[in-house]
Amino acid sequence: MKPRLVLAGTLVAGLVVLLMPTATAAAPATTNIVITAVPSTTLIQTDTWFRVTGTVVHPNSPRILRLQQYMKRAWTNVGYAHMTTANTYKILASENQIGTDFFRVAIFKRNNLPKPNAAPLVVSPAFSVSVATWTLLENWNSVDGESNTGQVEINGAYYNQSLSFENESGNTGNVGFNLGKRCYALKAVAGIDDNSPTDALGEFTITTDGKTVFDGTLSFGQAAPISIDMSNVLRLELNVSFSDPNDEDYTMAYGNAEVFCS
Repeated sequence: MKPRLVLAGTLVAGLVVLLMPTATAAAPATTNIVITAVPSTTLIQTDTWFRVTGTVVHPNSPRILRLQQYMKRAWTNVGYAHMTTANTYKILASENQIGTDFFRVAIFKRNNLPKPNAAPLVVSPAFSVSVATWTLLENWNSVDGESNTGQVEINGAYYNQSLSFENESGNTGNVGFNLGKRCYALKAVAGIDDNSPTDALGEFTITTDGKTVFDGTLSFGQAAPISIDMSNVLRLELNVSFSDPNDEDYTMAYGNAEVFCS
């Protein structure tokens, strides 16, 4: 696993936690210092930087803030930042494991690195960041229907890892996937393969949990970029319907279809 940097510190890999954690380490000491902590995003791609920014309300607070991640039922220091003269701070972080991670920002009595079990003087409210990655659908196991995989050419562009259908076995084709409510987006390019007859025509339909979210009719030489929200979707289905006026075989495809999932 490669290291992940947070300013001059190191962001350590954490376990995927499904519920907002409650502190199991010693409670912070009573203080009137107040820390705010706001992530720049709550959904990131693996190995992509995000920021944690905030303010500290107390003129005499220690000047170093520690980013903590909840791992193995304890809060672990994974990065730090110096407070500015305006009592603000910024911490950069990245993550290379998919899942949901929980963070908070802490201040300790002294600016030097605290011992692992040391109780912070004050902490910010905890917040979560979901980490996801793009995965090609040709690498998923389908649960319904069937498609071919591999290279297609749509409107002069090659898509090497695609889902395609041929009308040799009928006038329609479909393939379905269980996303398990773990995905956030779908992207693909719909079109008819350039090796098809020039009068080829077909309808592309995408459904999520039985609801139609894309419906387009395309002819030879056309390409339709697709970008669809997949939040909370259980079942995804990609469908095609062939219009074959001269009874010729041709291919309809979803070029490089992939989903963004955690």
